[in-house]
Formats: sequence, C-alpha cells, structure tokens
Amino acid sequence: MILLHFAFEDEQMLYKAAEKLLSENLVVDLTYDSSFNNLKLKDGKIVVESIYLMTGITKGLLYNKIEATLKEHLKAEILNLYSTPIIHMDWLKAEQLSEQILKV
Repeated sequence: MILLHFAFEDEQMLYKAAEKLLSENLVVDLTYDSSFNNLKLKDGKIVVESIYLMTGITKGLLYNKIEATLKEHLKAEILNLYSTPIIHMDWLKAEQLSEQILKV
C-alpha cells in the first residue's frame, strides 16, 4: 500500500480529481487541507502561493494508472504527485482497502 500526495493550485481541480479517483475505486480515504503554502524562488525572491494538498491510500501497482487518469481527466497541472510506502497499517483497514480498491 502507498499514501499518495497531490498538490493543486485550484480547489475545484482537487474536487474533480477526488471525484474521478473515488468513482473509479482507485483510492480510499482521501483527505485534504487548504492551509498549505508553497514557497518558490522567483526573480531571486521567495514567493508564497496557497495550495491544496490531498492524500489518499491505494495499492502501489495503481500509481501509474492514477497518474495517467489524472493527467487525462484534469488536463491541468498537478503541482505535485508522489507516493510514500505504508509500512504498517491496521489490519481491518488493510482488509477494507483490499475490498474497495480496484483489483490489479
């Protein structure tokens, strides 16, 4: 299992991504936060941009499908998309994931 991390500049894009991924059973337990700031260097100065960060749990084998689905469906820039492995997880939650997420 992996924990996906997504970052968007636009809250509506975040909702579109969530709807697509949940409706196709590609992720479960999506959470998001709108209180994140992204720091960038522009013309030698730090620029602060508000971003929307979303995380969700899925199977590692679905990462490429999720990335392709988002790029095709949103046709907008995803600021960040990466995953981190889940080393330990509640057994009941792991069973739920196995039942709910797309079979690969």
